[in-house]
Amino acid sequence: MGSASSRSSEVDMGRKRQSGRRAPPPASSTPAALKSQPASPCAQSAEPGPSLAGHESFQDWLSNSSTASQSSGGLHVGGPGQPQHAPQGGAPAAASNAAVQSWLKRPPSSAGSVPRWSGEVLGGPLPGAGARPSDGRDSLASSAARLSSARVSVTSSADTVASTYSLAGKGRGSFALERASLESNRGMLDMFAAGPETPPAGDGRGPSAGGTRPSSMGGEAGAQAPAPRAPSLASLTSAWGLAGVHAERCARLAVFAPHSPAPLSVLEKLWETGTAEAGATVAAMALPGVVSMAQAPDGMLWCLPQLDCLLSLQAAMGSAVRAFHRALLASYAREGVTLASLPRHDPYLWLNVGHHLMGAGYDAELRGILLDPAWLEGKLEAAGHTALVADFRRYQQAHADPGVKLVLEALQMSLGLVQAHPEAAGLLRCQLAGRLMVAAGPGGVLEDWRAAQEAALAQVPASPVEGGGVRCLRTLTPSLDQAGGLQRLTLRGHTKAVTQLKLTPTRDDIVSGSADGLVHVWDQEIGDCVLSMQGHIGPITSMCLSADGSLLVSGSADGTARAYEMERGQCLRVLAIEAGAHINAVEMDVSGRTVFTAASDGCVYAWDLSAAAVVRTYRACREDRSEGVLCLALVPSLSGAGRLVTGAADNSARVFDAGSGQTLAAHSRHTSWVVAVAVLPDQDLAVSASNDTTARIWRLSSGDTVHVLAGHTGRINALRLAEGGGRVLTASEDGTAAAWDVASGARLAVYGGHSAWVGDVAPGGRAGLVATASGDGTAVVHSAAGSVLRTLRGHSGAVHAAALTRCGRCVVTASEDGSVRVWDLAAADEPRAHAHATRVTALALQPGGRAASAGADCRVQVWDARTGGAGAALPSWHAAPVRWAAFVRAGAALVTASPDRGVGVWDAATGARLGGLEPGQGSRLKSFAVDAEARRAVTCLWDSTVVVWDLERAQPLHTLQRWGGPSQDLQGHTAAVNEVLITPDGARALSLSKDGTARVWDTSSGACLRVLTGHADSLKGGVLACPPSGPAPGAGQATLLLTHGLDCSLRLWDVDSGALLRLWQPEREVVALAQPRGGVLAAALEGGGVWTAAAAPAGPSAWERRWDACGEVGDLALSGDGTKLAAAGPNGVLRLWDVRSATLAGIFVGDAGLTCCQFDSETGVVLVGSDHGAVHFLAGA
Repeated sequence: MGSASSRSSEVDMGRKRQSGRRAPPPASSTPAALKSQPASPCAQSAEPGPSLAGHESFQDWLSNSSTASQSSGGLHVGGPGQPQHAPQGGAPAAASNAAVQSWLKRPPSSAGSVPRWSGEVLGGPLPGAGARPSDGRDSLASSAARLSSARVSVTSSADTVASTYSLAGKGRGSFALERASLESNRGMLDMFAAGPETPPAGDGRGPSAGGTRPSSMGGEAGAQAPAPRAPSLASLTSAWGLAGVHAERCARLAVFAPHSPAPLSVLEKLWETGTAEAGATVAAMALPGVVSMAQAPDGMLWCLPQLDCLLSLQAAMGSAVRAFHRALLASYAREGVTLASLPRHDPYLWLNVGHHLMGAGYDAELRGILLDPAWLEGKLEAAGHTALVADFRRYQQAHADPGVKLVLEALQMSLGLVQAHPEAAGLLRCQLAGRLMVAAGPGGVLEDWRAAQEAALAQVPASPVEGGGVRCLRTLTPSLDQAGGLQRLTLRGHTKAVTQLKLTPTRDDIVSGSADGLVHVWDQEIGDCVLSMQGHIGPITSMCLSADGSLLVSGSADGTARAYEMERGQCLRVLAIEAGAHINAVEMDVSGRTVFTAASDGCVYAWDLSAAAVVRTYRACREDRSEGVLCLALVPSLSGAGRLVTGAADNSARVFDAGSGQTLAAHSRHTSWVVAVAVLPDQDLAVSASNDTTARIWRLSSGDTVHVLAGHTGRINALRLAEGGGRVLTASEDGTAAAWDVASGARLAVYGGHSAWVGDVAPGGRAGLVATASGDGTAVVHSAAGSVLRTLRGHSGAVHAAALTRCGRCVVTASEDGSVRVWDLAAADEPRAHAHATRVTALALQPGGRAASAGADCRVQVWDARTGGAGAALPSWHAAPVRWAAFVRAGAALVTASPDRGVGVWDAATGARLGGLEPGQGSRLKSFAVDAEARRAVTCLWDSTVVVWDLERAQPLHTLQRWGGPSQDLQGHTAAVNEVLITPDGARALSLSKDGTARVWDTSSGACLRVLTGHADSLKGGVLACPPSGPAPGAGQATLLLTHGLDCSLRLWDVDSGALLRLWQPEREVVALAQPRGGVLAAALEGGGVWTAAAAPAGPSAWERRWDACGEVGDLALSGDGTKLAAAGPNGVLRLWDVRSATLAGIFVGDAGLTCCQFDSETGVVLVGSDHGAVHFLAGA
């Protein structure tokens, strides 16, 4: 977050970066042309934005700098098309206005019908289908007559249905809805040259008389000024110069949501008239500025009601708006439109159907479609993420429905995964069902709902061969992150580690910076990526926001800082330092005019943002230190430029006059790098944190030490000030954080609960909480006194940063796994813990019976392979992560092995230990194999000692290979051994070496039977297989060996004769092999490829196939007959392939990287382990 840390991940400079932007929508549905009629002034001026007392805000500077910048060479601010000055170091990354907004637009919809709901209620016509056209007119006439002589308040009666966006809307929910509407329609709004901006103030007698504008979005929920009395319809239409039928139709504009353009076809339905007459009415309304008009490339006329005019109409019409909503829906229904099959060519209806259903009072119908995954998929495709979540928000504002809330939470946890895999049919349904297994279990609020989803998932065809699409594999147990728990949102979009995290000043948006060089802005309520800032080609090392949140500056290892405006994500300036140096920290003065960058060349540069030029340079580190200046902080001053405090790799902290560059003081008491600095509120004290394990409070005026904060036993990674400045928080490599009293220097509390370094610590504002982020993959929430309140588990990599919202309700975390997560501390504890606390390292399977999982937490768990139910949990015996597990004795026993050299033989039913080898000292275990009856085993240590063991007596039989050369009179390998194998009957052992050979050993005598030569480089590994016509693996003696090496070849050997049967050259290195099944061999290739072949010599029965697996593959598993192949990847995706046709048949998407997999052919269940400890039992294979 704010502190500089040397833990930033490296970035692949040549890797293609994803934009994170939405593709343009269909040309026929979301026009892009700017062929429009600008609207006349219609409303009062907008409210002023936030400002700083005594200082000009960035927004003020931006709006007033156009003239000034002409002389300074700075930014030119104006209308579309005005040029921008190219800053020092290159032109800004900002493109034209249209290009900047391309991320807001949807891609063309794919061919095919919208998924249909098969339910009884929603399969019928839209509500109001039986209404006659006259009903709407009668309602309008009576309302107009009544309102012409009286003013109507928005809340004048109990049955008044106010628009969500009306003057009655208050709080964060209203802001989020208005913002969602604006973002969903941004592509269409670009048609209107005038845009939905507020025109200059009127005289109070114009179209907006009596109207008002809601508070600017993003502000904190709170009390608003009371709404003025609503105007009458007659006064509004009179002021706008509209009469007769035009005035009557104007009233019906109240059905529209703000920022929602409508095509003329919708107005025809709303007004129940023809195209020509509707066009004439729109033109009449455009003259006084009530609406704006734009024509799309396809010739369709679009209409946008001006915001203040719309709000005034909604206030005037009150409860009559309900009848207008119903009339519009009835018009659609008469054309045969149903909620289950909204027309794909009508983007307006997809975007706004929820708004109209709520406005019409059809809340139950809206609830029904919100619980229908097929409808949700259709809306997601047609209207996008933001519009879909907005429908849930509309409903929840009116109804505290726990079922809908849970579905929304599950939806927000799943959306990023669903959008990344459009090829999977029913993936959203599968994800929702998997994330609501606890909430929708027996007695849950969604029990019946989940039963319907299970039935729908079972109807999907098993494979493309049967006429279906790509089938979604569903979980049998609640192994996905569950809705209703601590985890509220998972924000995915970065491709590498997220190391930087900020909350905007209003704390409504999250800003994340990543090693992929991108900065994303996320809506904390909706979970959508609302901005993506591009341009950096190195990891993001630091970020800062202006005090009003309108400007972001990011610093990168690529040697540049970039300034982005936060409305559209446009790059305003590129600040480039000398080649070869990187930026460690960035800060901004309170006016937003000057940016300071701390660089590895030992200097801090002050930049005039308007001119993108260096105006001052501060030497803050000796030139002999390559890391240079690591951190900085500003001391603002009302009378001058203030002071600048720096920390550097030469163990010093310095104070400069920010205006003149003069060194005012230096603090040189640290004995290692100063990695973080902060200024205490009295403005004469600073605190610095160092790799020397201490933090120090010292005087800015003299550099003299006031207190030494000593107590950590590892270097300090981060430093924060608690709210009020009375406490200092530090995070350390020793696995703890601490709170220190500023006045006395005493340690007040220690925050533990971690098993690895703590990289960040965040204070919780008014709540007094403290959150810590650690390399153990967790974040922990503590009380101020140090008690552990919550442990947040879910990330599959180190957690680099954490932030607490001001009220302490939510925690935001950023991780090495590339995700940002939002945790709701008011929620109940996680409904179900994962099988393991950390990574699943091995899986074992006895087909149709038991399964077992082993983890890096040293635990081993036995499962029912058919249902995923938990069986025996083995005692904690291993002292290191368990890496090998296998069922023996026909599934009655389980053998486990660990690098601690311990080998355990366990009763699979009871978990009792039956025997094995005790853990030992010395070189660790590198490879292990056991026969089918657990009589003999072979081990290989990292020093390449290979031993055959009698497991029943726990005694060594033969030492086949010792480090340094042959054992006894046997000739050993001439290089290190990488892997050992043993035949199922235990008669022969095999060793695979870096010398390019494999050796076959007789386990009874210890003699080397033969040497298999041919590989031109080191052997990486291999698997044993039975001939295609031989017995099943484990039932007899394997006679085939498949090996792969660094020479990018695969070789099939006859173990009995030593003959080479086949040679394949996949041209890429093999990273994993599947256990051969059904006479089929399979391998994962570097870069995501999959290779399969027949386990047979060259001839008519031989075949070979290779295809790209669309992602990196870490482990493979074949079905028993060899017809299906499961490929698990570190990107969290398991793909099921049809081997014969090389087509994708199924897919599963998890919350974290997948580490290993097994295929149970008897039950069709695929067993998958994950990076964050989950074990998934997947049905449908």
